Amino acid sequence: SSDLLAYTAAPCKGIRGPLARIRPRSARSGGPDCGPTYRLADYLEQSGRRARSSRLPPAGFWEAAVPFADVGDLTALAGAAESRGLLRDTARLRTRAAAQGDASAAARLIWHLHFPRPDKGAQWAAQAALDNLQGVADLLDALRKAGADQQTLTLATRAAAHAPVDKPYDVARLLYALWEADAEQQLLALASRAAAHAPLNDLYDVAELLYILQEVGAEEQTATLLGRDPAAHAPVNELYGVTEMLGALRKAGADQQALALATRAAAHAPLNDQNEVAAWQGALRKAGAAPSTTKIDRKSTRLNSSHLGI
Repeated sequence: SSDLLAYTAAPCKGIRGPLARIRPRSARSGGPDCGPTYRLADYLEQSGRRARSSRLPPAGFWEAAVPFADVGDLTALAGAAESRGLLRDTARLRTRAAAQGDASAAARLIWHLHFPRPDKGAQWAAQAALDNLQGVADLLDALRKAGADQQTLTLATRAAAHAPVDKPYDVARLLYALWEADAEQQLLALASRAAAHAPLNDLYDVAELLYILQEVGAEEQTATLLGRDPAAHAPVNELYGVTEMLGALRKAGADQQALALATRAAAHAPLNDQNEVAAWQGALRKAGAAPSTTKIDRKSTRLNSSHLGI
């Protein structure tokens, strides 16, 4: 067999052979060690993708995918199996993904099974990776709706203590899931870390966090986040982010910060045509920052003059 593999790897007519040995990804695959790893040549892969795009892979493919597929590919494979009506293979692929810490896969299993086995629910709550906060929030929701109260509490406690807070939008989603689960202590713990340490370089994401902190009644954490003056840090080149932050600041009663943001946005907003001028004017007026549109009016005049060659 080694001679055959060497034969398929030999170059022919200036191109490499059908199979090439590559460095295995066993360090992150989570699967058993299956020996040397080979990759199909690009030209054959492209041709096969076109010729077989509408064909259903044979049963043996799915049987092999469950134990041997790379962990990072399990979610995509499960989605592909589900779209083809292969529900048993979908469940097997997601079960393995969940066992490797994929919170989203565990959530989808619970949604489809309606109630997890107690041992599986406990395993998923205790072992779910916390780097995908959207997945963790989905798993919290699924466990809560399934009535798995102890598992919900286990996951909520882990998330509150160890979930990263470097993505404010995802943190907001997780905070809302904790609030729905009545995990008040865990919610406040995560909110405190996020308010003090979440990055402030994206106005839209930080605005979502500020909104959620107010919605769930985290007053002290809201004050902490406002104390970091979130509107002063992020660039103002995106209209949607500016308007979302203006709304969140107004709702929090931080009128001075809202005014400062509106003034900065009016001074530095990227205006390349009259459509952008109109969009920024309308957004600032809607956010209660009408006085700041004066600078945009001046920019609009200059823009018109340049277009007319004046």
